[in-house]
Amino acid sequence: MMDHKSAPTTPVPPWQSEFSLDAGTVRTLLHSQFPSLSLTSLRYLGEGWDSAAYLVNDEWIFRFPKRQERQEWLESELSVLRLLGTQQLELSIPVPVYLGKPSQRFPCGFMGYRLIGGTQGDRVDLEWVDRNENARRLGVFLSALHSITLQEAAVRGILRYESPMEEVLAETVAMREMLWPQLPPELKDMSQPFLEGTYALTKMSPARSCLSHGDLHDEHILLDNAGCVSGVIDWGDSCVTDPAIDFSGLYAWLGETFVRDVLDHYTHSWDASFLEQIAFRARCAALSSYGHSLSGRGTSTANRLRMVWTAFGVSTT
Repeated sequence: MMDHKSAPTTPVPPWQSEFSLDAGTVRTLLHSQFPSLSLTSLRYLGEGWDSAAYLVNDEWIFRFPKRQERQEWLESELSVLRLLGTQQLELSIPVPVYLGKPSQRFPCGFMGYRLIGGTQGDRVDLEWVDRNENARRLGVFLSALHSITLQEAAVRGILRYESPMEEVLAETVAMREMLWPQLPPELKDMSQPFLEGTYALTKMSPARSCLSHGDLHDEHILLDNAGCVSGVIDWGDSCVTDPAIDFSGLYAWLGETFVRDVLDHYTHSWDASFLEQIAFRARCAALSSYGHSLSGRGTSTANRLRMVWTAFGVSTT
C-alpha cells in the first residue's frame, strides 16, 4: 500500500515576496498611474521584510509591499503619516504624495514620497553621533508620537498589534540553533536565558499601549552632517502597541545610558519596570537581528553583532 503521508515542506521565509517586481514593472506602474511624473531615472534601493524601495529621479522614494497581507498595513501607515502631518514635529518624516492603486499588474497599493536627506544610523561611526542632542530630539519626538490618543488612532483606522513579551522571547528562542555557535563566550553566558527561554518575565509590569513607530532601529533613523537625528523613515510597522518597542531599538543602537537620557526628555511617566521591558526587547531584537544577518538578511553581521554587545551593556572598545 502506498504511503500517503505528505512530504515535508520548507517553511516560507517571512520576508519572501509574493509578487514579481522589477524596474520595468515599476516604470510601467508609474507611467500608467502617474502620467504627469516625468521619469528620468529609476534605481532599485533595496528591501526590508515587508517592502521594496525604488529611487525615482533622484528625488522620490516609491515603496511597494511584498505581500498581499501588507495592504492593510499600508493603509494604516498612510493614516499614521497623515495624522503626524498635522503635528508640529522637529524631525522629518515621509509625506506621501503619490498613492498607487492595486491593479492587474501589481495587486497592492503603493506610495511615493520626497526623498528625505540624511545618513542612516547603521552606516555611521557611532563616535560621530551627537548623543546629547539626539537624546533631546528623540525624547521630544517620542513624547509627541506617544501623546496621540488611542481614540484618534482608532477613528483613523490605525492598526493595533499586540506584542506579548512571551512571544518575543519565544521568537528569540527559535534563533538559538543559528546563533549559539556564532556567539562569543561572554555573550553566550549573558544571552543563555534569552535563547533557552528561562528569562524571568514575571518581574515586569504589563505593557501599556500607544501609537508607536514600531521599528525605530538604527537603519530607520537619519542623521545630518553634524551627527544629529534629522528624520525618521519606514513607518510600515507603525501601529498601536507597546511604547517600549520604540525605545528598544535605541537601546540596541547606543546603549542604556543613551536611552536614560532620551527618557529624561520624555514627558510620559516611566519606571524601572519600563526600562527593564526596553532592555528585554532590545536584547531579543539584537539577537534576532544578528541571527537574520547570519542568514544574509539585513545589515552586516559585524554591525548586528555590535548591537548584541551594546544591548547587553558590554563595550567592545
